[in-house]
Amino acid sequence: MPTISQIRLTNVVYEDGQKRYNDDLFKFDGYNGALVLENGGGKTVLIQTLLQAVIPHTNLGERKIRDTLKLEGPAHIAIEWIHSDRPRRYVVTAVSLFISDNKVDSYRYVYEYGASDANGIEMIPFARDDGKRPAERFEINDYYKKMVQQSPLAQTFETIKSYRHFLEEKYHIISDEWDSIVTINQDEGGIERFFDSCKTERHLYDRLLIPTVEKSIAGFDQNRFADIFEERQKSFKLYKELRAQIAEYEAIEGELTAYVNANEVLYKKEERYEKSKAVTKGVYVLAKNLCRETEQEIAHLEQMVEALKIEKEALEARQDAFLIRKKEEELKVEQDQLQELEEERDRIQENIHRLKKRYYSLMFAQQKTNIRVQTELASHFEDEIEKHDEESGTSDLSDDLHTVYRELSGYFTEQQEKMEKGILELTYELRPIENELIACTEERKRLRQQQIDLEKKKTEKETFIQSLEESMRKIRQMILSNTEQETVEARLPQWIQRQTEVDESIVELQNNIKQLRHSRIDVKEKRDSIQEAIKNDSIALAKVEVDVKRMKDAHAMQKEELAQLSFSLSRIDSLYLKQSSVEQDLIRNIERMREEKEEKHLAERLAYRFIDDYMDQDIFFADPFMEQQLHRWANRIGLIDTGIRYLNGLDLSIEEQLRRFPYWPVTLITTADKKLTLIEKIEAVQEKLLYPVHVIDLQEAKALTDGSQKGSHDAILPLYWKENVHTTSFDTWKESLQIEANRITGERRKVEEKLKIWERAYRSYNKFFDEFPYEVLKETEEYEQKLKDQLQLNERLLQRSEKELDEVDGRITSIEQQISLMKDELNNLERRIADGQRHESEASEVVQLKEGAVSIQLDLERNSRNVRRSEQRQKSYEDERNAMHNRIASINMEMELLRRDPYYSSVKDLPPLFTDKTIELLKENAESISRSLNQISESRSELETKMANARERLNEAKVEIKRIQMDWNDFEDIDFQDNWDTEIDKARHLEKIESEQQKKAAEAFQGQEKKVAIIAFQLKELKENFERNHSEVEVTQFTEPLHVVENMLQTAAENLNEQEKVYLIELNRLNHEFQKFERALYELDRFVEAHHFNSASIEEVQLTESDANEFTYNPLSLVHRVTVNMKKANDEVKEEIDRVTNYRHDFNTYVRRNMSDAKMRDNLFQGLEYKRSYKDLVEFQQNIRKKMNSIIRIHEESIRSHDEQLEHFVTHMNEHVRTVVRELNVIPGKTRINFSSGPKRIYNFRITDWEEKEGLARLRAYIGEILEWIEHSRYINPDGKVNNGKIRTDIEKWFETPQLLRVVLQNGDMKVSCRKVTNDNEATSRSFSWRESNEWSGGEKWSKNMTLFLGLLNYVAEKKKLLNTSMKRNRAVVLDNPFGKASSEHVLSPVFFIAEKLGFQIIALTAHAEGKFLRDYFPVIYSCRLRNTRHSEKMIMTKEKTVNAAYFQDHDPAAFDRIGESEQLTLLD
Repeated sequence: MPTISQIRLTNVVYEDGQKRYNDDLFKFDGYNGALVLENGGGKTVLIQTLLQAVIPHTNLGERKIRDTLKLEGPAHIAIEWIHSDRPRRYVVTAVSLFISDNKVDSYRYVYEYGASDANGIEMIPFARDDGKRPAERFEINDYYKKMVQQSPLAQTFETIKSYRHFLEEKYHIISDEWDSIVTINQDEGGIERFFDSCKTERHLYDRLLIPTVEKSIAGFDQNRFADIFEERQKSFKLYKELRAQIAEYEAIEGELTAYVNANEVLYKKEERYEKSKAVTKGVYVLAKNLCRETEQEIAHLEQMVEALKIEKEALEARQDAFLIRKKEEELKVEQDQLQELEEERDRIQENIHRLKKRYYSLMFAQQKTNIRVQTELASHFEDEIEKHDEESGTSDLSDDLHTVYRELSGYFTEQQEKMEKGILELTYELRPIENELIACTEERKRLRQQQIDLEKKKTEKETFIQSLEESMRKIRQMILSNTEQETVEARLPQWIQRQTEVDESIVELQNNIKQLRHSRIDVKEKRDSIQEAIKNDSIALAKVEVDVKRMKDAHAMQKEELAQLSFSLSRIDSLYLKQSSVEQDLIRNIERMREEKEEKHLAERLAYRFIDDYMDQDIFFADPFMEQQLHRWANRIGLIDTGIRYLNGLDLSIEEQLRRFPYWPVTLITTADKKLTLIEKIEAVQEKLLYPVHVIDLQEAKALTDGSQKGSHDAILPLYWKENVHTTSFDTWKESLQIEANRITGERRKVEEKLKIWERAYRSYNKFFDEFPYEVLKETEEYEQKLKDQLQLNERLLQRSEKELDEVDGRITSIEQQISLMKDELNNLERRIADGQRHESEASEVVQLKEGAVSIQLDLERNSRNVRRSEQRQKSYEDERNAMHNRIASINMEMELLRRDPYYSSVKDLPPLFTDKTIELLKENAESISRSLNQISESRSELETKMANARERLNEAKVEIKRIQMDWNDFEDIDFQDNWDTEIDKARHLEKIESEQQKKAAEAFQGQEKKVAIIAFQLKELKENFERNHSEVEVTQFTEPLHVVENMLQTAAENLNEQEKVYLIELNRLNHEFQKFERALYELDRFVEAHHFNSASIEEVQLTESDANEFTYNPLSLVHRVTVNMKKANDEVKEEIDRVTNYRHDFNTYVRRNMSDAKMRDNLFQGLEYKRSYKDLVEFQQNIRKKMNSIIRIHEESIRSHDEQLEHFVTHMNEHVRTVVRELNVIPGKTRINFSSGPKRIYNFRITDWEEKEGLARLRAYIGEILEWIEHSRYINPDGKVNNGKIRTDIEKWFETPQLLRVVLQNGDMKVSCRKVTNDNEATSRSFSWRESNEWSGGEKWSKNMTLFLGLLNYVAEKKKLLNTSMKRNRAVVLDNPFGKASSEHVLSPVFFIAEKLGFQIIALTAHAEGKFLRDYFPVIYSCRLRNTRHSEKMIMTKEKTVNAAYFQDHDPAAFDRIGESEQLTLLD
């Protein structure tokens, strides 16, 4: 570490701004310096401020820098260090303190430079404006940044840590050393106070020496062992508990096995109980099923009865609808009849209308004809009258007559043609009527034949119906149990449904059998595989048990072998658990014995070396080789004598001679002339000499004996040289050597034999673990346990498979019996269904036949109606034909009358001349012309009379026409007929007949109309009744014929009535059965609460056929039997449960008392609480066993691992303690001072050594004690929680190095002694104990404490960095009022002497007035005083420097030049 050259303080304000350093520079140039401040002047403030340049923001004791300084503006502290002397290099460390965000912050700056650097400490711009104000933080920060940019030797730091690290690494300003300086300066006179707390050696070691060593150990963490212990505490704690837990687990496993065995007995009884419950549940399920089925059947029947009522209501609606439809059909029939009557009436009316029309048309045509004729006659007569007045020629008359005749011929021809045409037309009209008449005849014939056929069919159907009804009656007697109460129609669907159910059940049961047979194959294969597995596992288990036994036997033999070696090894239960520690113990013992063997060998070699070297000597000579050579050289050289032989030849005190000259045992004496020869001989064998050999001649020997020549008195010679100078003592010594050699040889042989035993044991131990490693043992044991568990599981699985196989066989047999019964039932059902279907077919056929018979009857009735209609149509056609025949006859008669006309024959051959003149006119013309030709003329009066008669008839005809038109207005065109009156009479007659028919038809129509009205009224009433009774139902529209519907409704009504009767009978029977089953179920329900046999987890047992039949007929008997068996089984289970409960209670108690593992205990309790079934319990036992074995395996691994960890931890602690002791022994060397009398250590430490094995054993025991201590109740808070903080505090205390050292030493000696350095700079030869040194005067105590403190600083510095020994002073220490009671020279002088020897520069802050002791030891002294400023309340620190010029002139004049300025820097007011 460099020394301090200069210190600069700028704007350091303290005591609430009342006092300050403006800008002060203190120069020391690496020499001791004192800053004298009066009491209250701020020594502590100054030293804390100085420390900021090394440790920014550091506190001093409880004083924080923020409380110490008033940082209204930045405070600048800088120290210039001498980095090297040649060439002179400086380092400035500057810290500018300021307040930022209401907390202390700082800029940290380091700059290395040479002499007279322009940026040295004095030139740093801490003050601005010619020193009138301090630099602001931003100003100084800008300067630092500028320097960093300008010079690579300038650096700033973001963190304090990096700043301190840089100072330590680069410039050897050691952090720990300055931390110690901070510690020692917490108060004024800190050294004295600090050492006051170290009055005893224990306190010195605990509070100073050991902590100092620990800090100097690289990577040491004070709490490392506490952290490791806390981290591994559970492991260490487990180590103590694991063995006990393993034993607990093994014992608990045995108890658990006993408990499981007890549960196995319970399980078997529970199985019997469960089986009885399963049987009871089978009865219960059967009862419930029968109740449910019966109840369902009852409900179904009730539904069917209800449905029957609905059907009856629907049937009633259909019946009412049928009545409506029947009445509608009846109405339709009557309406059709009414229509027929209406049509007949209308036809007659039409005939009457037609006849009236013809009658009136004939009369109208007759009158028109009369009008025409009379008109023409009147005109003719008028013309005749005119002609009568005129005379005509005969020739004209002949022509006229001929013309008239031709007109008559034309008239006759025209009339004849019309009549022929009329006949022809009537003949054509008559032809279809004739055809219709023929068709009517054929139809009547067909209808008559059809009626015969229908009557025949009706008879056949009625006969067949009787036959089918007889067959149906026989079928009913065959298939119905009670023909009075059952119907085929009701039973057949049940049989079909039952057939389907039975068939499906058979298929399902056959599938079940198939599955069961497959399952049986699987179960059998599984059983066989389990048997094979059991066989294989048994063989494997036997082999594994042999292996395990071999391992355990080998383990026992190995334990026995080790037990013979050591008592501690005999107490080991398991070598596997202590493998590492036993191995280490063996290795350490073997190493120790090997060392002992080597020691014995060495001792033996030493013993035998003396024997070999000196046994043949009569008189002692130290170098045996040289003594052997003397016999050979004596013959050549002559006199050669040894020093002892020479002395023995003199009568002198040999002891006195040895005091004068101790080298007589290695001295050879010869004559003066042979001395060189002898020396040459000795030099020739020089490489074989053991000791230095002195060669003297007789004169020199004589001079030595008489005292005239002196030898060296400081030599320390071997003791046996002194003892063996006398022959007697030499012989005695040789005898003792032989005895000792024999003893040592014996001991060596014993050690070798013991070593061989231990090495053989070690080899055997390693061979045992090579052959039977822990992993193999555990794997084998786990495999053994796995095989046992597997065997146990397979045995249970085998029992289960056997049981399952028996159950499968039983179920197959039971199902086969069920199938056989169902097949018989199915055959019976098939026969009944076939007969029932035949009955239904025949019933359907009867219905169809009856419907056919009814249809035939309807066809007969329809045929009769058709016959009547055909007859009526034939009669109509006949009437029409007769009318046409009459008209043809009338036309023929008219033709005959036309031919009979007197003019017909006269004119028929004349060519006809067609005209529209009437026949009367033509005849009158012919007669008139004829009379004229015959000269027969009528008078004018006759003609006028005829004309008047014609006009009168004309008027009468016109009157008649008007009358006719008034009576009738629809006329047909009728040509002139000669038989007008006949036709008119005939029409009149026919009209009269039709009128009579019309009257009859009207009466029939009125009667029918009345009948239709009555039926319509009845229909209306039926519809209204339907609407009232069936408001929500529409009137059914029947598609079938009503007679079929009537039969269907009648049959349906009969069936419904029959079904209702059957349903009611069946309902009564089912209600009786239901009450019987319900009573049985009630009896079973009384046991449900007690036995819970109806639980879903219980699979019911299928009852045998006999039990099922028994239950069907007498359910209470079977219920009583199964419940008695179940209760008995339950009583046995309860008795066993009590026993098992006692077992469980005892087991729980045992676990609670003996199981320390709370989690496993809870697992056991929870397992026993929730794993109540034997299967679960066995599984739980296996899981617990696996878990326990796993935990045991883990515990054993943990023990092994812990053994290794503990061994490592203990070894680590032991090595640490060794290191500390080794380092402690180094510290006294750091107080080694070269005095004028020679180098001496001021301090000496004596720490008792310990055996490695014993130290490790003590540390192990100590860890065990700590594990017990932390379990003490004092670490439990009042709330019952563990006080981990308190435990941690004590653990840290227990694992502190002093404590560990005392444990290892077993409170052995740890001594400190020191020499007193006198004022003549010499150390006393005597060392004083620490206790004695603390009784010295105050100054002497301060002196020896300062020496130790400086030695410790020296030790710490050298441990951290290599010191620069080229500089006389290479480190600095700053002390606050260090002198205390030390003020006299004899006290201070040694301290400063030692400090100088150790290379320390001391800068002391003191209140001592300047005196001689300050000037003597501090070449540079600054006297600092506070002076008032213009503001009386503020004070500024001023300094006055005193330099010991004489000191510097003598030691370092150049330094004086560097320090020589005597004026202070400009101060601010």
